[in-house]
Order: sequence, then C-alpha cells, then structure tokens
Amino acid sequence: MATLPELPAYSPRSSIPNGSAALGQLQRLIAPAATSVITLSPPPDYTPSPNGFTVRTSGGAASSSSSSEPRPVFSIGKKQTPALITPGNIKSHLVILRTFYNLREEVLSRARKFDSVPTQSRDRVVGGNPSPEEAWHLYLVRAVWRFELWLSKVLGSPRRSGQSQETWWNPKDLPPLDVILVWHAYLLHPRTYYEDGIRYNSTLLRRGSFPLHEVARMFESDDHHVPGSQAQERAYRWESCTGQPWVLSTSVNDDDPALATIQIRCPSCQEPLAANWRDETGAGWAQQGFRTTCSNCGMVVNKEAMGVAKFCDDLYKVAQSPGGRTLATMHLDEATGRPSISSAQLFNRNLLDGVKKSAFVPSPRAYAGNVLKWSMEEVTKRARIGFQTKLVLKKHQGTALRESPPEGLQRLLAAYTIPGPYSIDLVGAIKRHMRFVDKMVEFGWTEYGRFGNDSDESVAPLRRAVAQYHAFLDVMSYNHDEFMVPTLNIDLAWHTHQLLWVEYRESTTRFLGTVVDHDDAVEQENLASAFEKTSRLWTNRFNVPYTICGCPVPCNIKSPTKSARYSRLFGWKGKAKATPTSPPPTPTITNTRPDLLSHLKADAYETHPSDHAQVVLTNYPSVTPLQAAREKASRKLLATDEEAVEGGSANEWQHLVVELRKGREHVCAFGSETCDIVDGNSLSPSNAVVDLKTALAGRIFEQGDDGYDLSRWASNTCKPAKYVVFAEDEQDISRAILYAKSENLPIAVRGGGHGTSGASSTTGLVIDLRKLNQVRVDVDDKLVYVQGGAKVQDVENATIKHGLAAPMGAVGVAGFATQGGVGLSTGEYGLAIDNIVSATVVVASGDVVKASEMENSDLFWAIRGAGPNFGVIVELCLKLHEQDPMLYICNYIFLPPHLPALVPAINEWLETQSPKDSIQLLFTPDPQGHPCILFNGMSRGGKDAGEQSFRKFSELRSAHATQEMIPYQVFCTLPDPFIKTEGRRLTQGSYIDQFDLETLQNVCNAWVALLPTAPASHLIYELFYNEKVAQVPVEATAYGHRHSRATAMMCVAWKDPSFDSQAKDALLNLKSIVSSSSSPAVQQDIGYPNYADIYASQNDTDEYAKQIFGPNYERLKVVKAKWDPEGVWNFWLRDIVTQTGETLPKTALCLGLGRPTVSVDSRYQLLLFMEVLKDFYIPRNSVEIFDPTFDPDDIKELESIGFTVHQENKKGQYTFNDLTLVYMPHTPKRLYEWILRANWMPHQLPNIILLGNDLEQYYESMPRREREEMWPCIARIMRVLQSYPLPPQMSASAPFSALSFQMVDLDKAEAPPVPLENETPPPGKQRQKEKRLESVPLLNPTDDAFWSLPPVLLDDDPEVL
Repeated sequence: MATLPELPAYSPRSSIPNGSAALGQLQRLIAPAATSVITLSPPPDYTPSPNGFTVRTSGGAASSSSSSEPRPVFSIGKKQTPALITPGNIKSHLVILRTFYNLREEVLSRARKFDSVPTQSRDRVVGGNPSPEEAWHLYLVRAVWRFELWLSKVLGSPRRSGQSQETWWNPKDLPPLDVILVWHAYLLHPRTYYEDGIRYNSTLLRRGSFPLHEVARMFESDDHHVPGSQAQERAYRWESCTGQPWVLSTSVNDDDPALATIQIRCPSCQEPLAANWRDETGAGWAQQGFRTTCSNCGMVVNKEAMGVAKFCDDLYKVAQSPGGRTLATMHLDEATGRPSISSAQLFNRNLLDGVKKSAFVPSPRAYAGNVLKWSMEEVTKRARIGFQTKLVLKKHQGTALRESPPEGLQRLLAAYTIPGPYSIDLVGAIKRHMRFVDKMVEFGWTEYGRFGNDSDESVAPLRRAVAQYHAFLDVMSYNHDEFMVPTLNIDLAWHTHQLLWVEYRESTTRFLGTVVDHDDAVEQENLASAFEKTSRLWTNRFNVPYTICGCPVPCNIKSPTKSARYSRLFGWKGKAKATPTSPPPTPTITNTRPDLLSHLKADAYETHPSDHAQVVLTNYPSVTPLQAAREKASRKLLATDEEAVEGGSANEWQHLVVELRKGREHVCAFGSETCDIVDGNSLSPSNAVVDLKTALAGRIFEQGDDGYDLSRWASNTCKPAKYVVFAEDEQDISRAILYAKSENLPIAVRGGGHGTSGASSTTGLVIDLRKLNQVRVDVDDKLVYVQGGAKVQDVENATIKHGLAAPMGAVGVAGFATQGGVGLSTGEYGLAIDNIVSATVVVASGDVVKASEMENSDLFWAIRGAGPNFGVIVELCLKLHEQDPMLYICNYIFLPPHLPALVPAINEWLETQSPKDSIQLLFTPDPQGHPCILFNGMSRGGKDAGEQSFRKFSELRSAHATQEMIPYQVFCTLPDPFIKTEGRRLTQGSYIDQFDLETLQNVCNAWVALLPTAPASHLIYELFYNEKVAQVPVEATAYGHRHSRATAMMCVAWKDPSFDSQAKDALLNLKSIVSSSSSPAVQQDIGYPNYADIYASQNDTDEYAKQIFGPNYERLKVVKAKWDPEGVWNFWLRDIVTQTGETLPKTALCLGLGRPTVSVDSRYQLLLFMEVLKDFYIPRNSVEIFDPTFDPDDIKELESIGFTVHQENKKGQYTFNDLTLVYMPHTPKRLYEWILRANWMPHQLPNIILLGNDLEQYYESMPRREREEMWPCIARIMRVLQSYPLPPQMSASAPFSALSFQMVDLDKAEAPPVPLENETPPPGKQRQKEKRLESVPLLNPTDDAFWSLPPVLLDDDPEVL
C-alpha cells in the first residue's frame, strides 16, 4: 500500500494521491451507496498538558515523543499486526469522556435546583419541577433530534460550486457537544452505524472515522465567542444551517422559542405538526405516551404510527427494487458484517409475497393505512413473511435452506419502533454508555493530568490496556461462537477502536473474519455467565487471571482438579499423595505476563468486569431464581477463596484478591447498582403474547378462544392451561419455550395425549405437537423419519406400503419410543429405543439440536429411555424392518370361569414362544358391561406358523373365536376403541415373573369388584418375547429395565367425579394383587416407565427416578445438568447436579492403534477406546486417528465408524489448545516425549488427558544419566503427573494391563518428602515412589527453568508416529 503523507487531523481528500491503494481498499469495504477514505493506522498520538490540550503543529505531529515511537506488534490468532490503537488514542478518548461526564452533571445539577424552573413555566411542567433523571432524558431526546438536524442540514447542505460532496472532515462541520455525545454512542454499535449509513446517512458514512483528536482538542480549548476563531466559524455554520443555538440549554424549561416545540410531519398526510416536548398529560414528544392530532387529516399521531410509516417507506423501496434494497437490519451479512444484498433477496421475495404495487398508490403511506391499519402488529405479520420458512420451502420445492433465526425478526422490528434515520434507540444507548463513563471517572482515568506525560510509569495502564485489547481479540479469534465480555480497561480500548470505524471494520474483518459488534443491552444473568466463560478462556490462553478486582469469578479460585473430576466420573482411585506436614507459606506472585496484568493493588480495579451493558428485570418471576442462584454461588466463591487462604491451599493470585477485598469496599459486578432496572410488573404480558402470536408459524390460543383445546384420553388430568401453542415447526417450539421461561410459566408437551400422569397438561403453557405429524420413509436405507406429533398409525400407514415397519405400539410415537417402546416386533427387533438412529430435539435453552451416536452422543444416550426429561422431540429417525402386509391373529373371548383352563395353556405356550409371536390378554367389560377376557394372539410368521403356534387355544371352550389373516394397517386400528375415547382414567403398570392361576383369579375378582364404580376399567397382560430386550447392556441406553419379564397394565376408568380421590388407591390395590406372586424385587418395582403414571404424577423428588433408571441414574443427572440445568423438564428427574467450572474433553486423538482389520489386539484396543469415548461423551466425529501401518481396509473401517483418519505422519507434532483425550495404547516412549515437548506451555500441557503406557514405569526404566538429557519432558512432569489405572469395568487383557489415565496438574507439584525425627519408614510402594521423586530434578512449574528445555537429543526416527 502507498504510504500516506502525515496529515493534520483534518485534510481534504484531494491531498491523497490519485491511485492510492487506500482508495481501492475503500471500494472493497464500502457498499456502492457509500464511499469513504480508509486509514489503516490510528491517528497520531496527542499529549494533554496539566492545564489543557497540546495543540498540534501544522505538520500534524503532537509535541510528544511517543508519536514517533514504533508501534508494538501483537498476535491475533495466527497473524501479527502493529498496534491497532495507541495510548494516545485512548488519552484523546478519555478527554471526550470527561466532557460527557461534566455535561451530564451540569444537567442533573440544574434540575436539582428549584430556581431552574421559571415561575411562569412551572404550571406546564409535569408534577412541577422534573426529576434529574427526567431532565437528563429530555436533554438526550433533544440531542438526538439535533443530531438528525446535523445530518440533514449541515452534512447534507449544498456545497459551493466546484466543491466535492465527498470531502474529508472539514473542521467547520463538527457539531456541538450534545450532538457529538449522540454520534459517539452511535459509533459504539459498528454494524448498525455502517448499515444505517448505507441505507439512510450516506453523507455521514462518506466522512470516514470519528475525528478523535480534533474533538478532544475542541473540548479542551474551543471558545466560540472568540471573534474569527475556528470555533466561532463552526458555531456560525451550525446556527445558520439548523436555526438552532450552538449550545443546547441544560435547563428543562428553557424559554428559547427554538426549543419550545419539535416539528414533525403527519405520517398520513405529511403536513407539518408542532409537538410539545413535554406536557402535563405525559403525551409530549420526549415522553412515553406521545400523542397528538393532525389538524389537517384528523389522524391521531403516535410513535407507533410513525414507525409504521417508516416501515412502509422502506417496503415501497424494496418493492421498487427487490434486488437492490432491503429493510432495516437486513443489508449486512450476518456472518461477516459486510454488505450482501444477495443474501437478503430470498427474504425480499418472501416479504413481497402478495404485495401489489398498486397498494402504494397514491403514496407509500396508503399501504400503511389501508393494509397495515397503522398497526405494528400488522407490520410484524408482514415482516414475518420474509422469515416464513414454509413459503421458502414451497416455492423452491424443498431445496431452500431453513434460515429463519428467531432473533432476526425481533431485531428488524426494533428498528421500526424508533422514528428517525437510525435503527437503534440512541437515547438508551447513551444512558447505558454513561454508566461506563462513571467507571472511568471512579478510578481516576479522566482526571486532568492523569496521563500528562509519556513516562512508562504514567502511561503504563494505557499501554497495558492496548496489550489486553489485542489479547482479547486473540482469544476471540479462537472462540468465534462465544459471547465475550471485556474488563473495564479492555472495553475502553475497544470503544476507542470502534470510534475509528473504518479502521475497526478493516482490522476485525482481517483478523477475525467478521465485523465484531458491541451489544450494549444484555440481560444481567447472560452477561454474568458470559464473563465467567471469558475468564476461563483467557486464563487457559495466557495462564494469568482475567480479573483480580475482587469480584467472585470461578477461574479465580481452584475448582476441583481435573483428576478429581474424572475420578468421580469413573469411580476409580488415584495414587495416594503425602499429606503436607505444615501449611505452605504465603506464595510470592510470579507474574508471567506483566504486559497483560499488573499485580499492584492500585491497578486491580482496571480489571473489573465492564457490566454497563446489563439490563435487569425486577419483580419478574423467571429471573428471580437465576439471580438468587448466582448470588448464592458468588457468596460461596468468596468464602472458598478465604478458606483457601486460611488453609494454605490458595495460590498467589487468590491471596492478592482476598487482600484487596479486605482492604477496601468492593461493589461486585452484575449487581443492580449500575444497570437498567425494568420492573417486571410494568411489562405487559399481552404485548409479549402478541409478539409470540405474530412470530409463530402455528397458532396460540388462550382460554375462551375458539380452537382452545385441552382434550386428553384421561380428561381428569387436564389442567386449565393459560396458553396452548399448536406448533408447526421446531422454531415454534423454541419460541414457545423461551416465552414460557421469560414469563415463568411451567411447560407441558402434548404428543399423543394418552398419558394419565398429567405430564402433558399444565396451568402454564402447553406445546401441542399434533400438527407435527409428518412421516417420511427412506426405502433404500430402511429408515423412517417421524415428527414428534405423529401417532403409530401414521407411521405404519406410511411404511407398510413398502413392506416395512418400525417397532411400534399403539399411541403417540415420541413419548412411546423414548421411554422404552414394547410392541409386536419386540421379540425380533427389541425396544423402540434400540431402533432410534437419531433425533432432533428442542432443549431447554430453546436450541434445536441433533442427537445421534456421532453428534451430541450424551443427549442421544439419555433420550433413549428418559426422553421427556431432556426436551421436545421434534423428529425421530428409526430403523425399519421387513414386514408382511398381512398378519395372522386369533381372537377368543373367554369368561372368568374359563381361567382354570386358559392360564395353564398360556404357561405351556410361553415355554416354546417364538420371537414372532405374542399374546395380549385383556380383561375388559363387553358392551353390556359384563366382564370378559379377550385373548389376542398375533404372529408375524404367516398363517401356517400362526395356526400352529396358537392351535391349543382353539381347543379351549370360549364364548367367541376368530382366526384370520388381516392387513397390517387394520391390525394397527384394533386398539382404537380404547385409545380414542375421552374419559376419566388412571393407569399403572407392573412387571410379573409369575403367571399363575391363583393370582389371575384374585386379579379378576378385584377387577370385577371395581366395575360398578369404575365401569370402563380394564387390565391387559402383554406377553411379548422380551429376550431381545435383555440382551442389550443396561448402560447402553438410559433405559433401566433390561430384563425379560412380562408387563401388565391396569387402567381404572370411571365417570363420576366423586370417585377421583379413590381412583389412585384402587389402582395401587390392583397393582399389588397383579404382582403378588412375583418376587419381592418385582413387587417393589414401579413398573414399565410408559405405564408408571401414578409415580410420575407424585414425583416431587428423585426417589422414583432412581428406581426407573436404576444404574443409569447417576449418569443421567450429569447429562441433565448439561442440557437442562434449570430443570425445565421435570417429568422424572428433579435433582440436578451442576458441574460448575468442570469440563470434559470434547475431542480425542488416537495414535498407535495398529491394524484392527487383521489384529485381534487392535480390535480390543479399538473397543476399549470406544467405551472411553462414550464415558467422556466425545462424539465419534470429533476423533482423529493415525497409525503408519493403516492400509485402505483399515481406513475404510475407521471412517465408517465416524473417525477422521490422518494420512500424514506428524511425528508427534500435535498441539492441544483445548482439553483432549490422547489414546496411545502401544507407542514408543520417544513419541510421548515429542508430544509433551510440542505442548510444553503452561496453557497447553494440562490440556492432555493421556490414556497410554504408564510414564512412571518409563521413568523408572531410564538410566539416570539419560533422564534430563534425553527425556527432560517425561522426567520433569513426574512431580505434577496424576495417574489413574483403568477402572475395574474396563479391565484389560494382559498386553494392555499397564494402560492408565494420566494428566498433568500444575497445581500439585510434589517436593521430596522431608522425614521427621523418629519417623517410621513408609511401606514399600510409598517408599519406592519417594525415592523416585528424590531423583527428579528439583524443578517446579513456577520456576522459569521448568519451561526451558535442553536441545533435542533424540533422533528424528521415521518410525515415530
């Protein structure tokens, strides 16, 4: 790039040489609608004097030596760059912030004085003298209005003949202080500023970056009263163009006629209107209830109508040029922040669907009145069409992508609630930013002379802020998807860089691939959580704390070590550590990164979290528990720090933080002292519901609405839901969940509606899935994709036409299939959960996630057996199996006296039962109410096999008999009389391991005795072939009942509501009789999960969950804490384990596996590896593997599993920036040394979780003279190595018995034990270890020498992996 000459703060564009590369760069960065000049380095530094500002010379250099110093070079990701900002830039910015602070104080001070309200004006002031906050708000509203005047009257004013419209900043064009305040806040939203500039304010965008130094100089030294001065010329230009005074009065009731009213235009007829800023009714322009009447057309004008008019103007432009215009917020590419009209064209086509150009005649405002009715609700409906996925899919025959982010609509609508040529609430943005200014004032950075000279001591905090900001960008470059929260000094540097918006866009795009926006309104709990995550990422990256101000942040304390975390997970024990004989002394701080963190107490506050962006809801039920939980966690973290210091286990930074807390009053971040407080009681639920209604593709109904439907198979379990959402896609479900959580409404999900526990009903919000009932069959792969609201008949009707069927029952698919799923084909293909291939789930966060063995495998494991506890099943993919279209059945109707003959025949049949055959024995009243026993025999083996299997039953005396082949679809409809009629019901199941006559007679008698009060009650014994169920290991899925016992289901059904209170006892009595002859374990079992409705309905603790899920319960709690930490879904699991601050590896690397296609040992190693992956919840597509012996067969086999197979031999040069499981079952020790050497950094070495040969044994086998010379990495980690043998459930065969889990814990460095006098020598193994430690070099991770390795002496052996 051509070198630009050093210029004064403002220079005409003509001074830039023609053909400069800067102009070419400009054309690539700026849309055709707006061009500018880009400067790739910040403006020169400045130096304020103790009494004011040091004015630059004509050559542009400040009277400061710093401007000529070379810029330091920083790394951002894998790239390096000279400093993007300088301390001088920050100093200029601090001058500006000080001026803003003084301005606000003047406004507030005048408002506090009663004399500021003239006597003759007091009558028209609401409530007399306005409060200081009201005065400040009015000042800002006027400032925003004057900002609009500046854009249109000053920057947009005609130029003299021959003068280019696209000039660089002219000092005379700079606006007054109040307008600069607005402009400054606008620039801190870089994406919005850029997009609005393209769409509305191209004159502003063409001027380039904020003139940082000139504005600072203006604030420091300007006096517009000095005749002939540049300041006076500036004021004259402003006043002549706008008709407004240069200085905006800080008094609310100024009598200046220019400030008496604001001139607006009627949205309908465009006639000018004069509106009061304030009035006694609260209907002034600056007040929330603005309202006035147009004298010309009679229209009632309010902010809503003006927003609708703004929308119609933009919609008209889009209709005129759909390929070149967009609505607000739609002009930039979401991923990169660059202009991208093409990405909005699909949205535009949908948006204009059904819009006729004639509707805009005679003006765009005609559409606003005739079609939109001047209503933002109608605007929402029209805007939503642009995001309407179904329209996209329909028009493009299902080929279009589903790209309708929920937040896209809300962001767009927010832009049209604000009149004016901008898309954000500038008044709110200024108020939030002033909280940040208060922080700068609080720790003295805005004081005169604070950075008055450029000595290292004086400017060190600013230099550190610059370095921290670049480090912040570096962390961001490796964590693109994370929301990062800065500290105060980083935020100051970040704001400074954003003011240089052209350079900011260029540099963030170059280094991060996107223009990073700066969200200044974030809910408090989200901001606090994001700051904690940022702290962990920073500490992992740089090995120093992110903040030491005194706020409780998890990474400032030592959470349980990784080794302890894995011990709890697997239940194994590590090798014992010697207990220290006395507490260690207070450690001395070893600051490895003084450029990023000062350990001086005076500098600690600069690392305070920047929480000015937080918004807090009070009196709002949904956030109250979260606030209480965070406050409790904060208190615990504070106490933990103090305990660690007192107990001698604290590190040096913990000591410093505790001292800081004791030495001064510290207000912790994320409190309510400095944030927007929104009273939850003032929020209108109806508005939120309107937003939800307009955002849904489906419908939402309230009580009393037509379409409000609570029908259930068990009507007695129905609760009067406040809302029922009929979802039509996963986004509807996500929106409903988020809305319910925001309103603190309990959530229930209705699938098939056949449960009697009441779990599908609630007084809050019900998500009804009945419209999500599509079924898609993949005949080639024998798979069926079933939406969550489909019923079994929907699936069977779609699959049987292809000669295929899935393991099904008789009710809704999602609930049935994710809690077990027994049915006709269980004998051959197992439970329904054993045939699930993948699932799409909307989890508690509202995210739509895929779950399979390859993706989110922990969630996939959990939903197969405990599905309702983890989210809403949107779609299941199930295996299909061959199914004959015709099915053999035999139906016999027996009476109770026939039981003595029937029961022995069934027991005899059970002894030779085929997997293709099953019996259902149904105790049910006939249509006249007489008790009878319906015998249903079914065979999937064909007519001959069926007749042979059930022949003995045809020889029994019965009241009715039928044997026939019926279509499979007809068979699926047989349960309809029982499952389609609504009534009062309660069901419960029981396992049985004895099917004896006496018990069945007792059951029959109890059932018959129940019929007079519960006349529709019935009981069914399901005698499926369950051996296939028992063959699957219980830990393979979350399902806890892997046995072959038969199932019985009892249903008490009645009509008289007075029996409601007796039904449960009657049912439990029946259950006890059914299982009375079974073993004690069976009698105590609560039964098959899909039938355990009584226990689910009274499940206030996890007592029953422990029985339902058995040995899988503990693992389920861990998965539950990950996917539903708030307990949104509490069908069974109520107690949640939170793994705060503890992480598991997300990726794995395998080296030295051998050839699994030819070696038995290698296959064993592979199976062991896959078991470990499952225990660590690592999906297979996150595994990389290499072995030089692999041939094409091995590669094909491993890739079919889902692994990524490397073709290149890296010879141990693998680096780990994130926690990684490294599996090395059979590799030489030189490879271990190479891998350790490649990661010999404090932030990398602890990221290795090694499953391989015992390094301690390697160390013992080394000759002493070679340990430090040839194997320094292995030798040095002996003091910090944590080793755990394989747990018993993974017991290895002899060749692999030495494998162990090993990890480096830098906080557990061991020193050789010092024997006490008269101490008894320790036993053998412990003494051997002590001898080994005595031979380890006396180097600890706190020593610089530990990290300084000698030259490599090992040969570069080509055989090394």
